[in-house]
Amino acid sequence: MSIGNPALADVLAQHGGPHRLLAALADGGVLVAVRPDRSVVLGTTQAGDRVLLGYTSTVTYARHRGSHSLSACDPDTVLDIQRVTGVREIVIDAAGPAAAAVPIEDLQRFLTSTRSGPTPVMSGAVPAAYATGAMATISRGGPLAQVAPPSPEAPAMPWIPAPRPHLSGPMQQVDPGYRRCTHPILPALRQAIAQLLMDYPLVHHVWISEARTASGATGIMLHVKVHMSAAEDVVRDLHRGARARLPQFAASGAPILMARVADSRSERRMIEIGAHVVCANVSD
Repeated sequence: MSIGNPALADVLAQHGGPHRLLAALADGGVLVAVRPDRSVVLGTTQAGDRVLLGYTSTVTYARHRGSHSLSACDPDTVLDIQRVTGVREIVIDAAGPAAAAVPIEDLQRFLTSTRSGPTPVMSGAVPAAYATGAMATISRGGPLAQVAPPSPEAPAMPWIPAPRPHLSGPMQQVDPGYRRCTHPILPALRQAIAQLLMDYPLVHHVWISEARTASGATGIMLHVKVHMSAAEDVVRDLHRGARARLPQFAASGAPILMARVADSRSERRMIEIGAHVVCANVSD
């Protein structure tokens, strides 16, 4: 485990289903970041809930720009951390081009089913966001550290976190001062959109620019050039698909992903700022 879990990395890269992901996680575990005192570095969601951050390799941790040591964490240790800290989810490779969020309850059910017979595996609960910062001490050999009790159970949600409402048409909620996007997630976003567009033949291209909400929050706007009457439905579906492929958009501090139908005025602005443009399976 010192080198990580390449099988789990493959499942993430292939956007494998929940059961494949659980099987790979249960078989090979993950790497976790630890401080010199062996405390485990956790993450916090936008709602303030803590999550366990896992990595499939030292390379994916390097993308996270972390400076801590990495320690092998098998599935049973994940459950120990859950019992000590109250975290309910493990977020794997959150800073990479492929990421996954796994309810620890699902991992526990999967382990129970594979070790003692069939039981329902999927709980249906998932996290809503990713981030870093929080910390809790783990001690397998001594008494468990005292931590705050976990927050009340959140209602069940789909496996993929639901996207923020997409924005389209008139932009009352968006600062129209578009700029060329330079965010580090841009290459992965361009690739995801290019793949999605193969299923949308009536979408000619998608511009990507930086934008800001009325509150001043940084965002990324997708300007979708689509030739059909139900254009906003396509924009909404494309927005949802992009977020499903890139769950790191739910991270605390991540840019808000927005989408709208491109018009002649916005396209002229995209040309002026040299915005990135993506066509089906082709990106600039």
